[in-house]
Amino acid sequence: MLLVVSYWRTNLTLRQLGPLFGVSKSAADRVIDHLGPLLALQPRRRFARDTVLIVDGTLVPTRDHTIAEKSKNYRYSTNHQVVIDAETRLVVVVGRPLPGNRNDCKAWEESGAQSAVGKTTTLADGGQDLSRISERPRTGPGSVVNQGARGSERLVRSLVYEVVVIDDANALELFRFADSVQSVALRVACDVPMVAGEENYYAAEIAVESGFISGTVGLHISDSDLDEWGQCLAALEADEGVEWPPGGRNAWLSVVPEDPLEVTVHDSPSTQIAVQIPVDVPAGWLKENRLLLEHVRKAIAKS
Repeated sequence: MLLVVSYWRTNLTLRQLGPLFGVSKSAADRVIDHLGPLLALQPRRRFARDTVLIVDGTLVPTRDHTIAEKSKNYRYSTNHQVVIDAETRLVVVVGRPLPGNRNDCKAWEESGAQSAVGKTTTLADGGQDLSRISERPRTGPGSVVNQGARGSERLVRSLVYEVVVIDDANALELFRFADSVQSVALRVACDVPMVAGEENYYAAEIAVESGFISGTVGLHISDSDLDEWGQCLAALEADEGVEWPPGGRNAWLSVVPEDPLEVTVHDSPSTQIAVQIPVDVPAGWLKENRLLLEHVRKAIAKS
């Protein structure tokens, strides 16, 4: 069961997941196929009267071209409509997979997510121009509230992404490279970890902010990754470049101690997308990052 929930929670490939549990890729696939349907929760059919839900679409890359189509991420993907409870932040409905080029406003209805939600009040962002949305937000039972204003749209999106990545209440910065214009930072959720084999894995998020591009990418880091990051800081002090976290299982970054500091954030190995940010770090940046590492270690030790 642990293998199955690890597969669902971390989005690791079977080739990456198998060695964590000491089995082959094929054996991991058979375990997931057998136990997955037995562990799946029965879909919710009714919601409390005052329940508020949030819906957003996500694209999942897949090689199965019987359903997948090229989408805005330029890859063959399927569109999945994911609905969460705004209070508990738990996923309550996932629609049937549809071609990745399907617009959210169509996928909402065609995936079955809309019928599963029924008349429950549901929030959607400004890009999800659903058929039941009027120009002004509707707040009655069964309405989908279109948060079209930029501020509200960011609020809804950040809440949905937070469910996928980390909980702000338990998040601490592990590192920060910043100047007056741009920054690269990583936040890690120091709450209950996901256990896989002998390792504890913590949800984390690398955030890039600049005048040209801003974005985040999620990943999971282990206790040994924290030790490795401490060694990386020592290497940077010795003017040596570093790559972290090791293993190529998820997103990672490379740091070259030039003037300015060159920080490159790489998406998961499957996409081969990378963003390089030159950062004119201030004096004392190494000391500051060592303190951040110690704060994270202490918080994890208490959890």
